[in-house]
Formats: sequence, C-alpha cells, structure tokens
Amino acid sequence: MENTIYIALSRMTALRRQMDIVANNVANMNTTGFKGEQVLFEEYIERPQDKEPTSYVRDFGMLRDLTNGPITPTLRPLDVAIEGDGYFALAGPDGELYSRNGAFTLNADGELTHVSGFPVLGDNGQPIVIEDQTDRPSIDAAGVITDASGLEVGRLDIVTFEDERELRSIGAGLYTTELAPQPAEDFTLTQYALEGSNVNAITEMTKMMGLLRQYQSTQQMIDRNDSLDRKSISRIGQPV
Repeated sequence: MENTIYIALSRMTALRRQMDIVANNVANMNTTGFKGEQVLFEEYIERPQDKEPTSYVRDFGMLRDLTNGPITPTLRPLDVAIEGDGYFALAGPDGELYSRNGAFTLNADGELTHVSGFPVLGDNGQPIVIEDQTDRPSIDAAGVITDASGLEVGRLDIVTFEDERELRSIGAGLYTTELAPQPAEDFTLTQYALEGSNVNAITEMTKMMGLLRQYQSTQQMIDRNDSLDRKSISRIGQPV
C-alpha cells in the first residue's frame, strides 16, 4: 500500500511542476520574444533490498521551444525584430545578457537600452550611443544603425550559441549562459516590428485541462487507497 502512495505522490509532484510551466507559458503568451517551455520526465527506479523494484516519475530538465514567434509591425523606430537565429547582446551587471526582445529605448545618456534597463551592445562590445535623441535612426537588416544624415553610429551585436537550449532564463525575457557567444549569420532584422511569443494559447490551455484531469484522477486513486487502508485497519482491530 505504501508503494502505491509514494508512486502516486511522485506523479502528482511531476504534474504540479508541469502545470507551473504550462501556466507560465499561458501568462507569457503576449510577452515579446518569449519562448515556450516544457518539462522533461524520466523514470526513476528504486531497488530496496529484498523487495520488488518500484518505478517513480520525476522531472529532470526543461526543453525550450526555439521556433520564431510572429513578427508584428509597430510604429516605433527603436523596435527591432529578429527573424531567424540570434539574440541581442546586453551589458548586464555581471557580464553579458541576451534577449530576443527588441523593444528598445534611449536613456538620458543616449544609450540604446533594453526594456530591462541594460544597454544594448554593438559588435565592438560597447553600448550603442545615439547622440541626437530627436532623430529617427535607420536600422537595416544586418543591424547597422545610421542617423538622419546617413552616418553610421553602430551595429547591433547579434549572437548565437553552440546549443541555445543551454541558455538559462532569468526572467524579463533575459538569458544568461557560460557558453561563448558566436556571431549569428542566419538572421534578418526588421525595424518598426517586434517578435511575439511563440506560445500557442489553444495548445497550452488544452494541456492545462488535461493536466488537471490527470491530477484529479491521481488524487482519487490516493483517496481510494486510503479508504482501503482504513477498512483494513478497522477489520484487523475488531475482536474475533
């Protein structure tokens, strides 16, 4: 009986973890550049001495969907969408950070800035400065930024990695990694546009309902097992 409870509890724990991820996907279905995630599960077998092996389920990792989200036109000249591979490089407090969110602004010093407040880096490793803040800069498909007079003021540093799934999300559409960045090649930038979330709302809501039914079913199995235990204890305790 105890093994049944333990197995069911391991399943419920995994389902709750999966529900958290699905709920996070749903919450970010309108977040610029967000990439949907899903939990990876594995079987864990316990082999106690003199007992039959017991199989449990546990989550051991996360899989991020790297497909591009839809490109939505905007009216802001500092909005930039990446079509294809790559991430914008940012100057974080403890090293470079990376993001697909290209909703940029200019700070008081004229630095091109990510919505998180971190400066956007150019391909020279330095923040990009646009001195004339009244100007509408032009950003071409390769990331070259020019002012109204046609003077180049910088080039966006678009990078990629050997294994993008090694990137760790730290929230606010930001990623960090110990992998060395490499110049991205297979990309096109679109000014006056943003990349939307790649989360499919209908798919995620369907997953959520399925997970809820599985959780309830497992809970009912535990309740039935508990009822059988109570009946067994009651019968054993009756006088012969």
